[in-house]
Amino acid sequence: MRRLLLSLGTVFLLAACGGGTTPPTGTPGITLTASATSGTIARGVSGTTTLTLVRVDGFAGAVSLAVEGAPSGVTVQFAPPS
Repeated sequence: MRRLLLSLGTVFLLAACGGGTTPPTGTPGITLTASATSGTIARGVSGTTTLTLVRVDGFAGAVSLAVEGAPSGVTVQFAPPS
């Protein structure tokens, strides 16, 4: 059985002002955490993880999530989609 190792650190891309790291105190931005940073998913099976985005110090800008670098045949969906 082939297995796919999907590392969220390389697949999920956060596109927003302030990036995905914790900004200095007093600087508006966001933080992003994942419930799992990596996992093994067998072919034909689905898997999930929870991403938590927190606005910091009054950040009110738009935030978009996108996927980059997913292997061929891998489908990634965000729920809710926006």
